[in-house]
Formats: sequence, structure tokens, C-alpha cells
Amino acid sequence: MAQAGKHGWVDIVHRETGKPIRRSKNFVPHDNVYALPTREGTRMLPGANGGSEWSPTAVHPELNLMYVLALHQPMLYKVRS
Repeated sequence: MAQAGKHGWVDIVHRETGKPIRRSKNFVPHDNVYALPTREGTRMLPGANGGSEWSPTAVHPELNLMYVLALHQPMLYKVRS
């Protein structure tokens, strides 16, 4: 079983146990993924709309390929007080 997520990876898990089997290379760029926002702003990738969000994946069983519609949309996060 496979899932493409907002985090920008495809995770493959065992369909009966749910245990992780494999993670793909990132399909969108990553930057400051776990950084905290600052007053000046922190650019994060993938942003709130990035990764694989709305569109479903597609599989071509004969070619053994999975197609993922990925969105590369960085966001600038700021702290306001």
C-alpha cells in the first residue's frame, strides 16, 4: 500500500500490518521543514499547499509506475506578537 503525502514523500507500508517498508526520495524540494517561524519570516518547503494534496495518485501496473501530482509552493511563515 502506498500513500503520497503533503510531506513530499511516498510511503509504502505493508497492507496487513501497516509497518513501513520504504520511503521514496522527496518529490518536492525540502527546506526548513522543522524550523520555527521568526518575526522576519522563515521560508518553508513544502508549504501549506505543497506536496501531494488534492489530486489522487495513479498507478500503471504494466509499467510498475506510480504517478504523483506534486505542488512546489514555498511559504513564508512569520511570528506576530
